[in-house]
Amino acid sequence: MIYRPFYEHVVYPLYHWAMKDGANQALRELTANESLDVEGLRRVTERKLANLLVHAARNVPYYREAFKDAGITAADAADPSCLGAIPLLSKPLINRHLDDLVATDLTGNGLDPNSTGGSTGEVLRFYTDWHSGAYRKATVLRNKRWLGINPGDREIRLWGAPLDFAKSKSFRSRLHAVITGERLLSADHLDDQRLESYLRTCKSFRPKLLVAYPSALRHFAEFCESRSATLPSLQAIICSAESLFDHDREVIERALGTRVFNRYGCREVGDIAHEARGVEGLLINSDRVRVEILDEAGRECEPGTQGEVVVTDLDNLGMPLIRYRIGDYATRAPTFVEKESRYPFPALASVDGRTLDVVRTTTGHRVGGTYWTLLLRSRPGFSRFQVIQTAPDLVRIHYLPEPGTTPEFDYFRREIAATCGDALRVEFVEVSELRHEPGTKYRLVISELP
Repeated sequence: MIYRPFYEHVVYPLYHWAMKDGANQALRELTANESLDVEGLRRVTERKLANLLVHAARNVPYYREAFKDAGITAADAADPSCLGAIPLLSKPLINRHLDDLVATDLTGNGLDPNSTGGSTGEVLRFYTDWHSGAYRKATVLRNKRWLGINPGDREIRLWGAPLDFAKSKSFRSRLHAVITGERLLSADHLDDQRLESYLRTCKSFRPKLLVAYPSALRHFAEFCESRSATLPSLQAIICSAESLFDHDREVIERALGTRVFNRYGCREVGDIAHEARGVEGLLINSDRVRVEILDEAGRECEPGTQGEVVVTDLDNLGMPLIRYRIGDYATRAPTFVEKESRYPFPALASVDGRTLDVVRTTTGHRVGGTYWTLLLRSRPGFSRFQVIQTAPDLVRIHYLPEPGTTPEFDYFRREIAATCGDALRVEFVEVSELRHEPGTKYRLVISELP
């Protein structure tokens, strides 16, 4: 296709040159880092980390106090080895100290507001700066190139993030989608009629890449397989935002006839790690984020041992997230795996947390996790919640009450009935704590159906 290289080599760089957003420079830097050896990449990342820590010590009120309490001076901050002495950052801390986490010096930079409920349903508000935005874009392009996907290649996303859908409705986003060859499809209500529509869209649009939640994609793959439908244009599939289980990968690859690659990231810091062709495990974008895998005592885990994921965004100077606890669990790859890789990046053997199940109704609807997050956050009453399907006609919603409010149970039942049908019974159960399987992030939606 003539347009694809024209977009990659002319339209994309020209657009970002005109925007003066730094994306071209960021892409050049990240691409060059791929050719470094392990020691060269380590020096690059340590310089970025030292710059971030010094900046935070001088310009971010929260870290000025945190560093002072930890006995870290501005001079100490220039040494990346002081990172382990910095206290961990959590979602409640960010919400409590949002204004103090913003840098007082934003010269030549700017902030974009952002938020996420993640797979926990706990609302988090934060800012990403323009500098890190450029590196986020560049990281996405680099990771796709590892799969043989280039800018301008057609892409369909089977997705459900509310911010993405809100942005996609604007004229600018629609024009951007046409130019870049991207199409966004909702993963919320996957009944057969919608799946049939999505299949027609894929056949006519002929995407080279499909990006989706694993749970939603498995339903789409099974639907395609049941109709003996194939998508010959597909050359790669990226699964993200949930745990990708081996049995799901097997079904998806068999049904859609192409390889599935796992992507690990979060809205707060962007893409953290990504599978690549010819590489075992998920390569960590270590020139973008510093990843620690910690045990319960806060010590770095040995390769092959599961621990909590703690990340530091090396590029977000406007609102630094240093040693941020995402709430996920992962396992670092053995050293020999990293040595055998043709890339200089460290690797994760697996990401062991994060999953959203799908509620199945007696009418054949499959309702994804994003639907429940949007609905149950649309009215006051719940501080956190968990949706558990115990029978084909029964869903129990366990919740922690929001102080000073009364949940609008009748409203929620009406909305659920409109989507899932009257046959689905809904019970609301106030609890003191939510289900949490040891070693994993707790699941927002749990299906106990066989």
